[in-house]
Amino acid sequence: MSARSSLAKSLALLAAVALFPAPGFASQAKPKVALVMKSLANEFFLTMEDGAKAYQKEHSGDFDLIANGIKDETDTAAQIKSALVNTATANVVMDPATGTLARTTAVGAGKLDANAAVTSNVTANPQVISFGQLSALAKAVPVTLTNTSASSQNLTLSVARRDNDGNATVTVSPSSLTLAAGQSQTVSVTMTGKAPTFGTYEGQINITGGSAPLHLPYLYIVTDNKIANAYPVSGDYYFAGVTEYPDYIFMRITDQFGGPIINAPVQWTALNGGTVDLRNSDSGTDNYGIAGATILQSSTDGYNTFEGVTLGGYGWDFTEIVNFAPSISNGIFNAATQVGGSLAPGSYASISGSDFASVPILPNTVCQANTPCLPISLGEVFVSFDAGGISVPAPVSYMSFNFINIQIPWEMAGQSSASVKVTYRGIAGPPVTLQLAPTSPAYFEYTDSTNSQLSAVAQDLNYQLITSQNPAVRGKVITLYANGLGPVDNTPPTGAQSSATTLSRTTSLPVVTIGGQQATVLFSGLTPQTVGLYQINVTVPSGAPTGLQPLTVSIGGVTSKSSQIVVQ
Repeated sequence: MSARSSLAKSLALLAAVALFPAPGFASQAKPKVALVMKSLANEFFLTMEDGAKAYQKEHSGDFDLIANGIKDETDTAAQIKSALVNTATANVVMDPATGTLARTTAVGAGKLDANAAVTSNVTANPQVISFGQLSALAKAVPVTLTNTSASSQNLTLSVARRDNDGNATVTVSPSSLTLAAGQSQTVSVTMTGKAPTFGTYEGQINITGGSAPLHLPYLYIVTDNKIANAYPVSGDYYFAGVTEYPDYIFMRITDQFGGPIINAPVQWTALNGGTVDLRNSDSGTDNYGIAGATILQSSTDGYNTFEGVTLGGYGWDFTEIVNFAPSISNGIFNAATQVGGSLAPGSYASISGSDFASVPILPNTVCQANTPCLPISLGEVFVSFDAGGISVPAPVSYMSFNFINIQIPWEMAGQSSASVKVTYRGIAGPPVTLQLAPTSPAYFEYTDSTNSQLSAVAQDLNYQLITSQNPAVRGKVITLYANGLGPVDNTPPTGAQSSATTLSRTTSLPVVTIGGQQATVLFSGLTPQTVGLYQINVTVPSGAPTGLQPLTVSIGGVTSKSSQIVVQ
């Protein structure tokens, strides 16, 4: 199916249901929204809180609100981070079959608990404790606890070890303290005993007594200095343009416990396309087990592969996807007819060229009136319009390797031309100038399967498609679907649905002819609950000839390409 026929049929189907209200959503548990404010002593934040509470009261059936904040403005970014991180729940299950909890290296402190975060009145700095990579006992780590409330807090501190080390033990001192209102005190997290054995060790420091319990995860690693793994840090499956500037790839080499291997020798090779700049590449890993290389992509599009290898054959193959910059090489056309010329803001346009994308994509969106519905980027494809000192994205309704359907932004109204540019995965193609006009009328068309004729998309009052088997009846009302009828009142935002209750009518009435006879226009404007689709409701002239007849529309001094419709 061509992109053009797909667009026409999709619009016709959308229009067939557009006059009916959207079905209601199934009832779900109310979401809980947390409003966390920096200070409740600031009038600005108090006004924000009052407004949020008033709105929630009016919409109490939609969501619950938790509003809280620090009583004064002495809090810091570290305290806010602690309120979020240290009140998180660590019960993230890694394997549902066994109930095994995920490790700290995988999920950090755990899942955010919004209620605990906004009610917390004790914070910790630092929020996590890392002893790093060890070869001997670690130094003590100081942790500063701060009471942000207006009353003293009696705190109890304990260590919960997940991994037991037969040589070393993590302790916290003191194990209890009383923290006065607004005051801070430093505690010490210490490793005691003998040098740890090889492995990864984690656990958490639990602090109770405040309004919400705190959990400070700790971690230390003791490496055996034996290479066991290599993985990419950056640069794998990077998308690059042909003849783009040099790129960089990095990999990390670790032991079986995830500890970095320092000074591991590394060799870099271009396996498929491109070259490696060995003069600006690492021959060994640094203190973090990381080594990098400078690469140059090939001058042709395709896949380039680069390899980094260390002792024992451990390494990684990096894939670089090299592509030409997208090119609007074939032009920009009216999406209804694929005919070029000046196009109107708010209408659909088809961009034809090359290197736009790798696979065809249609957007999957849930639309609401007056809210942007079509995405401004689809499959990493982005189309921009620049004119008169403004730059706006064009909503994308379809895209493939050589074809993109967009809505020309309403913001282009009043401009005589615009510079149009396609960007794919950050690679921008050369701009093309598109001539603009107030109107560019055209009927959406489809191929009638019963007579193989290209016909206008139209429906009868029963929302049935007009075909040779269901012709338009003289004296009856039909709906014609069009593009480029120009400005409307009640203009929706670019990419947004038109209203289902307040109609968007064209600012001037079009002239419609069927079989050379002028039809009475009953309505001309945007189809309710669609994006950028125009409809014209007309009465088929009683004197119109029967059979396959020419169909035109004129508006703003511009007449459309002649289309066809079957009349009975």
